[in-house]
Formats: sequence, structure tokens, C-alpha cells
Amino acid sequence: MNKKLENLRAIVDEVDSKIINLIYKRAKLVKKIKNYKEKKNMVFIDKVREKKIYRRLKKLAKDKKLNEDLIKKLFRLLVRYYDRS
Repeated sequence: MNKKLENLRAIVDEVDSKIINLIYKRAKLVKKIKNYKEKKNMVFIDKVREKKIYRRLKKLAKDKKLNEDLIKKLFRLLVRYYDRS
């Protein structure tokens, strides 16, 4: 196989690992927030915060010329999953 292709794939693998680690960190933070809100008798799901998150992510995606809809769907999936866990 082409060495350049192998190197590019190795970099993609590193990026994938970083993405997984960041999702893990995000999940831990969400759990801390959930625990905090439970102790304070606060509602966990905050629709106003969620809308702010999506607006911010949309801008970041646009700035990087990424598909805004894809980014919103990815994060909606993350948010919804951890709302239920």
C-alpha cells in the first residue's frame, strides 16, 4: 500500500481516537451536571440551553465550512442520549 495513504489513514485514526476521548469527557461532564441538578432539585433538561448549544455549533460548523445540518444531528444525538441516561 502507498506510504502516503497509510500515513493519512493513521492520522484519521488519531483524530477518531481524539473524538472518542472528547465524547467521553463530555459524557462525564454531563453526568456531573445531572448530579448537581438532582441535588438542587432542578430540572435536568434545559431547552433554552439546548437551543444556545445548537446556535453556537451551527456557527462553528459554518465557520469551518462543515455541513451545519450534520453537526446539529450529531450533537442532537449526543444530547438526547445523555438526557436519557
